[in-house]
Amino acid sequence: MGCTVSAEERAAIARTKQIDQTLKEEGQRAKRDVKLLLLGRMSEKS
Repeated sequence: MGCTVSAEERAAIARTKQIDQTLKEEGQRAKRDVKLLLLGRMSEKS
């Protein structure tokens, strides 16, 4: 066993990072959507 990483492991790490980034972006987008929905509902009550 050495400290080298196989091509499969590198691909898996890259895919994991890509998924993490996508989830982070979607979470930020969802927060904005919720804020817009809350503002929209409050303006209907006025």
